[in-house]
Amino acid sequence: MLRVIEERWPREKAPPLFSSFSLPSLKFMRRYSPSCLLGLLIREWRDDWQAISDALDCVTINVNQQILNPARAKAIKDTGVYCCLLP
Repeated sequence: MLRVIEERWPREKAPPLFSSFSLPSLKFMRRYSPSCLLGLLIREWRDDWQAISDALDCVTINVNQQILNPARAKAIKDTGVYCCLLP
């Protein structure tokens, strides 16, 4: 799938964002597509979210809206990574 996307994605368009709850999937994407855009999905709060995000060079943290509070949102935004809410 990654090969097909890389071959067929229009060069003039912004690259796609790959996001997942699965750390093995995100690690695979980073390994085989070092320049791809990654988003970490968080269903339940993880205290290690920033270490994961930094290690994978994520551009978004997508958080379940039920677990996001102002302090957590600020912590994410302070890193320069986009914070998106999941229903």
